[in-house]
Amino acid sequence: MKKIVVVLFMTLLITNPIYSAGGNPRISGSSSYEIEVVIEAPWGNDKGEFGYLAVNAPGEIPKGAVPSKVLIGPTCFTVSYSGNIYVLDLVNRRIQIFDKKGKFKEIINLELPEDVIVDNYSFQEMHVDSSGNIYAKYTINIGGWFIFNNQGQLVKRIIDRKEATDRLKRVRLYKEKIEKGEDEIYEIYHPDKKDNAIKELNERIASLEVIYRNSALIDFDENDDKEIRIDKDKNYYLGKSHKITSGVIQKVNKITKEISVIKDQKMKLKDMDLATIRINDESINIVGSMSGDEYISDDKTVHKLVRSSDPNEMHPVKIIRWKRR
Repeated sequence: MKKIVVVLFMTLLITNPIYSAGGNPRISGSSSYEIEVVIEAPWGNDKGEFGYLAVNAPGEIPKGAVPSKVLIGPTCFTVSYSGNIYVLDLVNRRIQIFDKKGKFKEIINLELPEDVIVDNYSFQEMHVDSSGNIYAKYTINIGGWFIFNNQGQLVKRIIDRKEATDRLKRVRLYKEKIEKGEDEIYEIYHPDKKDNAIKELNERIASLEVIYRNSALIDFDENDDKEIRIDKDKNYYLGKSHKITSGVIQKVNKITKEISVIKDQKMKLKDMDLATIRINDESINIVGSMSGDEYISDDKTVHKLVRSSDPNEMHPVKIIRWKRR
């Protein structure tokens, strides 16, 4: 009976694609890729740890109900040309760098403006060039791109001029509407809150004016996607007609060299025959888990950040790597 059990167990180890010889899980149902957990980091504020906030989940809370919580933490990362993994630790306002084997290397403290909101959707994309300059796409409120040097100092904040102008105009018009008594919310339902609303809008206008003065306002074409592009010589471009060199934005008539759009390089993991994998006792759904976009390095290796969104189930933060067999 013991022999049968041993044979069955060994058969499962050999045939079940979830496990590999080194203890790393494999992708269930895929014969094209191997999977390994490159980084498995705890939550916290020390080096190699990731900061978190537990905040009320968005949405209306029924009277008497206990609000559910959501975990704010890292969602954005990139892989350098040398294979180092840069992870944005937004709660701690820093970037943590790990080598290609997942060993912690260093911390870059970021010079982030005060208006940056700490949220799971604040930064959705990040890149690092051969000089160590970091490009981070901010997606809340004004949006735009931040460029930091390799020491974390803010070199440039790039904002679409038309979007910036339109936003400021809308805020000013809304303030004027309230001041003229043309907004029924404050005239009929909440007249006691009218003065405070005007005060907050004045503060918002002043804040936007300061941001715009300290930013590079760029005139993009109407149909420009404002995505990061890289040519074969590893020059960086923003959109279809602006070249970026160490934070300097230069208008170009036409990009003549062969380029690749980072956005177009990304794979959707659901197209790779992935669903749920198991790492030790933790079941992870790659498509549905709280994670940032996939990142594909030069050798077509796929990386993905995976973590919990539930403060009651704070599994370690993981960077998982898929590599062709």
